[in-house]
Amino acid sequence: MVWLRKLAPGALLSEVLKVVASIVIGVLLVTLLIFAPQSFLGRVGRDAGIEIYFQAVGNYLGQVSQGDLAGGARSGRVGRELITAAQRSAQLIAFSLIAAVPLGVIWGGLLALPRPRLLANLLFGLNVLILALPSFVMLILAIETVVDLNRLIGMRLFYTNGYGLDSHILVPGGILAVRGAAFLARIVHAAHDEVLRQDWLRAARARGLG
Repeated sequence: MVWLRKLAPGALLSEVLKVVASIVIGVLLVTLLIFAPQSFLGRVGRDAGIEIYFQAVGNYLGQVSQGDLAGGARSGRVGRELITAAQRSAQLIAFSLIAAVPLGVIWGGLLALPRPRLLANLLFGLNVLILALPSFVMLILAIETVVDLNRLIGMRLFYTNGYGLDSHILVPGGILAVRGAAFLARIVHAAHDEVLRQDWLRAARARGLG
């Protein structure tokens, strides 16, 4: 299968090298855009020229390779913040997966229903809209909707800032769950159509079987 071939060690190593190369090139280009105009136009002294740029980038990459993310005492704080961010990301992914799997399966089943077609068409249009919108756009729209709703009813139903394993997680986790469910619904719908196109089902219909 295609996805098994993509998980081959050679392909995985190739993807890792691409990521590392992208990070290194990104650091070089961004820092170059900051320092190069100043150096070439002579707006700063020699000590802040393009040669200092290469030295600074080399020192930074050397620190990162040794696990020093911010230089000196700040590295531990940055490391803790990265660990916290990774934990929260894992929690968001777990929450969204738990909600997206049943929702996506039910959604895909409703898309495949022969009747009523109006419901299937509405769900298909909603599916296309959700997959077409970027996640950050959906999140902004959701935050605006929640803020307006809270203001309308005069109480806070959901939080739109901060983080916590309570109502804080509902808005961002819900957006991730809806997008995941939309992808899964497409897969379920396509699998259902593939089954219905098999010869034995066509023969059964031709003989009048349900």
